[in-house]
Amino acid sequence: MPGNSDDKLGPSKTEPTGNDQSKVNNVSPDNLDKTVSRDDLSLFGDVNLVGNKIAGRWQIVELLGEGNMSTVYKAEDETTRKSVVLKLIHKSVTANVVNPKRLEQRAKALIALNHEHVSNFYDIYISPQHEYFLFCDYFASETLEEMLSKCGHISVERATRIFEQAADGLEYAHQQKILHRDIKPSNICLVNDQFNVDDVKVVDFGIAKLITEESEETKSSQYITHTREIFGSVLYMSPEQCAGKKVDARSDIYSLGCVMYEAINGKPPFVGKNVMETAYKHMNDSPAPLTAPSPVSRSFERYQVVVLKALKKNPQERYQSMSALKNDLEILLTANDTDWQSNAYAARRSKRHERKEFSKRRVAWGLVTVGLFSCLILWLLAVWAIAVLNSSESEDYPKFDNNMLWVVQDKKPKNQPEDFATQREALLQQLEAVEHSKTKYSIDYEDELSHLCSLYVKSGSWADAIKEFEKLIDVQKKVNGPVNLAKAYSELAACYFWQGNFAKAEELSTTALSLAKRTNNDELVAEDNALSILGDIYTRKGDNAKAKETFLRLYGFWDRLKQKYPREYARASAMLADTYRRQGHLPEAEQFYRNALDWWQNYVSHGDIFVAKAEYGLGLVLQGQHRYTEARVRYALAMQLATNATGVRSALVGAIRKESSECLFHTDFWRWLNQKVKPEEDLAKQQELPPLRLP
Repeated sequence: MPGNSDDKLGPSKTEPTGNDQSKVNNVSPDNLDKTVSRDDLSLFGDVNLVGNKIAGRWQIVELLGEGNMSTVYKAEDETTRKSVVLKLIHKSVTANVVNPKRLEQRAKALIALNHEHVSNFYDIYISPQHEYFLFCDYFASETLEEMLSKCGHISVERATRIFEQAADGLEYAHQQKILHRDIKPSNICLVNDQFNVDDVKVVDFGIAKLITEESEETKSSQYITHTREIFGSVLYMSPEQCAGKKVDARSDIYSLGCVMYEAINGKPPFVGKNVMETAYKHMNDSPAPLTAPSPVSRSFERYQVVVLKALKKNPQERYQSMSALKNDLEILLTANDTDWQSNAYAARRSKRHERKEFSKRRVAWGLVTVGLFSCLILWLLAVWAIAVLNSSESEDYPKFDNNMLWVVQDKKPKNQPEDFATQREALLQQLEAVEHSKTKYSIDYEDELSHLCSLYVKSGSWADAIKEFEKLIDVQKKVNGPVNLAKAYSELAACYFWQGNFAKAEELSTTALSLAKRTNNDELVAEDNALSILGDIYTRKGDNAKAKETFLRLYGFWDRLKQKYPREYARASAMLADTYRRQGHLPEAEQFYRNALDWWQNYVSHGDIFVAKAEYGLGLVLQGQHRYTEARVRYALAMQLATNATGVRSALVGAIRKESSECLFHTDFWRWLNQKVKPEEDLAKQQELPPLRLP
């Protein structure tokens, strides 16, 4: 109910009854030492007013709770005979109010809020003892905070319906030029009604801000200290709120995004050890990906895009109005892919941003004609340098396609054991013996055939392996032995994959996925193998939509097992990141690449070719966002790791040098030119770099 909305701490003591009630009639904290004991005080120094009548009209009947702003009671309005919620603002909050009358007048504007998803106070009363009372509608409800404390998190579908209503109420308030400034789970109420649906009401609009503005202490530098703590709970504050800057409707959008994040993940996006660390995280850190369900649904993917847009650090990159956020929530669950791409602000954002940036560049070019001429000369010089100076260097490295960063670059080499012929002959003899003594369709025959398949796979004899795997699958279907059918199909798919028959590998991988039920370790291996093969094939085809769908499923598969298999989880996160990169969704790509590197550093620790590729992929993402200096740092890390893993003249090393050089061209042209003139010296310097620690 509305009384639960300011970080409720719970009742500080039991309600007075009988003779104890007479102690609190007509008293206030000012004459406390003469009439009541310290036991009658709340945690904030307020007297328990149960049994009192306020202004001869409101009879207080129950203490509902306390928060960092007010003590909350249930009262009966003797004029209307209705139950109301009465909030007594703490003396510590109102102690510095300069002009109570003006505060009362300004509060009247908030009273005018009238919307089905808004429940605000409808009256304010200031007693002769300067006690501030707010009166709100009473309704049976549960706050989102209380619900999450019981269930941990909710489904995307339920969260979408809840926040669509919350956005509707906040949109109305913004149209009335009123900001909330303190959106958090305890200020979103779910009304208990006869239909058992989530009927949402947003509570506690703006009164804390008014009290602060009418108080003597108004220095913005004190924003997250002292009285400023009464509005803007730091777990949900926007970066501009944390910095004490001027805020607008986009600050409420960020705060609602924090609550939307918590509803799915079970905790806010940024939690520090103290207030200042949490504020720092809001201003500087990127949120971790939402915990994905398995399988990952289209609704979850859209929901995450909406939340990440709402949580942008720069207000210009967020939703520009609550109406836009509400629009995306309204169509999130029902729109097909075409309608979503056309009508969702989150999906259209990147194209609109590019058009805006293009318009800015056109204006800049038109205003500076002399600069245009100089840039043209410099550009012609750069073209000449790239064509002439870089031609010999590019020939030193094999070609590398960035879109194929995570596909298998070479066929698996044959590596026959020294005693391969002996082992094969022994297994063939055992198979023949089992077939004569028992039958071809027996568990013993299946077991020996499985060993023969493994021998062919280890030796890279793909044609022989395919032939025996097909026999093995036929036998297993008839005897139902220990060989896992899903794993057998996935291994047969791998053989066709290494042989280069991608169509057959795709068909068999799909079959393996349909059989894998995750009931044992073999089926986990089968699902991972099948998804990895399909993702590789779709990437080779350039079918980024299917590749993303596949790697989303692979990511969701390992997400629930990431503590046990961090290497596989990091690999899936990196492959999903690069799919986003190829589609031009660079913020999402950066997020998943950083997640992959964080997990690798924290749980795997040692660097190898995976880290080199992940650092290179992150560099490409940063370069695509014109963050050239940051990209060069990543390329330097990738260069050292790739050199150690693949050699100084590998295709990957050549690709890293090329992209790093392009970044240098944008940041320091003359140094870039000198590098092209003396490439041998530059290569020697890169080989002499000290060991680099992964950031």
